Amino acid sequence: MDLELALRKHQAGQLDVAANIYRQILASQPNHVNALHLLGVVAYQQQRHQQAIAWITKAIQLKPDAAPFHGNLGNALHAAGRYDEATRSYQAAIALDANFVDAHFNLANCYRQQKLWTLACDSYRRVLSIQSNHAKSWEGLGNTLLDRGDVDEGIISLRRAIEIEPNNPLFHYSYGLAIRLVGNRSESEKHLLLALDEVTRQQIDRVDAEAIPRCRSALGMHWLREGELARGFAEYEYRLQCSSGRVAERSQPPWDGAAKQRTILLVAEQGLGDTIQFIRYVPLLKPFFDRVIVECQSALIPLLQTAEGIDALVPQGGSAPADADVFAPLLSLPHLLQTSWNSLPAKIPYLSADAQRTQIWRERLMAVDGLRIGIAWQGAKALTTDLWRSMPLAAFAPIAAVPNARLISLQKGDGTEQLEQTALDVLDFGSFDEDGAFLDTAAMMHSLDGVITCDSAVAHLAGALGVPVFVGLPFVADWRWFTERSDSPWYPSATLFRQSRLGDWDTVFRSMRERIRAWPSPAR
Repeated sequence: MDLELALRKHQAGQLDVAANIYRQILASQPNHVNALHLLGVVAYQQQRHQQAIAWITKAIQLKPDAAPFHGNLGNALHAAGRYDEATRSYQAAIALDANFVDAHFNLANCYRQQKLWTLACDSYRRVLSIQSNHAKSWEGLGNTLLDRGDVDEGIISLRRAIEIEPNNPLFHYSYGLAIRLVGNRSESEKHLLLALDEVTRQQIDRVDAEAIPRCRSALGMHWLREGELARGFAEYEYRLQCSSGRVAERSQPPWDGAAKQRTILLVAEQGLGDTIQFIRYVPLLKPFFDRVIVECQSALIPLLQTAEGIDALVPQGGSAPADADVFAPLLSLPHLLQTSWNSLPAKIPYLSADAQRTQIWRERLMAVDGLRIGIAWQGAKALTTDLWRSMPLAAFAPIAAVPNARLISLQKGDGTEQLEQTALDVLDFGSFDEDGAFLDTAAMMHSLDGVITCDSAVAHLAGALGVPVFVGLPFVADWRWFTERSDSPWYPSATLFRQSRLGDWDTVFRSMRERIRAWPSPAR
């Protein structure tokens, strides 16, 4: 068979036809190195990554000095999540061809996937030293700089990408998100809308297949921050079409928000704090359903057993119940139930602490004199937003200096290592029993005078319990905290303290200190 014919079919996107021709060539010539390599490329393009790795590896064994073979093996390994091996393959390709732009670029993407920001930046810059107008590297560099906190330089790089390719919707999307970080809300909306206009104007096969839902989801969050609830929640539904927001397939059809059914399965889809916040919607489902089953993070099951209206709880990753009639992602309920400012559910508390555990913690904390302030400073490191929302433990120094204040750690997991690195006097009770960690935290909160925390699950738990909580927010806060407000319609017991400029926690904690000084002395 003719390799050139296979290549023409391959380049025309007729992957199955091309693969069949490659296989026929190999049937008569088992060591045809180009057919082996290209069959592996087809498998990679069809997301059959293990087969791609096998075919391309065999080609490399026959021709180890072919830089493109190593580069494509790196792509298959990267797609399979085998990052260390992918890195070695890209490096092998670069060793054979120092100016191999694609290998440098893909190596940078691989480093970024592993949150190796400096190495990723170095690789993007290497591409740009070879090809200064490589727009995707300017965008990759810009986003990586943002990932590691270099906002100004990141924005400059993203702007350069737009200058090179002004009609690329994803560049406007990235820039629109970035410019929001410095408080330019109107410019952010402008570029997000430009991104959406471009992606709908262009042929869909010329752009990232997720471009439209990503842009519309980002616009949804933008409008939610601005308080446009109906418009924002409607657009936010597009998150479900993005790979990062997809909910695993269910056998049940999705609920349309109208038809009455016997049983609904609610699916927790994001972080622990999101589940705690939106579980408040369950009682509103009773007019529509006889039973409500909630599939959620296993760590929350003991806590959510105290919530009203839940008939059954099942852990994520387990066997989904087959008897539900419909399902709904938990964060879709505000849209399905047509949430407005007049109907936003804020009946507090909607979660409870276990009475026996509460008594245990009351006795444990009885010996702690003064103003008992529970503190938490870091969210889950795995989230890309953690760099902005989390604060260093050392930032609590102004609170520790308040006369009669006692800081008590509510931090678990990520961030607890800072307790050994601080000079602050923080009372730490160590790890809780994993099965009841949130019940213990809830019980502990009821023996405190207040809580101070970053935007994390601790903030949502305190708010859901009705415990007084100060929430420190980054310069550009998550959409659920809206903009410019110091109160939260979701949590009446919360007071919000916002950075006045990017990264400025000092002003936040000085403002908190002044408010704490006005707290009445505890009567115990």
